[in-house]
Amino acid sequence: FLRVKCDACQTEKLVAFSCKRRGFCPSCGARRMAQTAALLVDSVLPQQPIRQWVLSLPFALRYLLATRPEVVTQLLGIVYRAISAHLIRKAGLTRASAATGAVTLVQRFGSALNLDVHVHRARPCARPFGQPAAVQIGSPADLSPARARRGLSPGG
Repeated sequence: FLRVKCDACQTEKLVAFSCKRRGFCPSCGARRMAQTAALLVDSVLPQQPIRQWVLSLPFALRYLLATRPEVVTQLLGIVYRAISAHLIRKAGLTRASAATGAVTLVQRFGSALNLDVHVHRARPCARPFGQPAAVQIGSPADLSPARARRGLSPGG
């Protein structure tokens, strides 16, 4: 809110402040975050346990991703394929008999507005089709920094 004062009569009023998406506004950011969360919970994500994966990156890669969005797309594809393959394999299934899905949110700044490109990905917990119990999955060993570098290289 802003407090405004009339110079002529000295009357003060509180006026709701909105940045109109022109910058970093905590109020607008919080509103958009709440709207996105409600949409995901109400309309997108299934009613089952969800696992969040967070991909944090080395500083040099953060600068590359901040300036080249097409590289972000490539990296997200590599991460998606690696985690999907891992989940399908741990569930004892094959790509022909299973499907995976995810919701990805890319954050470009840290809490201090520092450049910190990182990825939050929400995925339903792994389970075979028709089975109510989740499967213990561990972590994907094939998602190593070397694997990501190979995938991002011109021939990868």
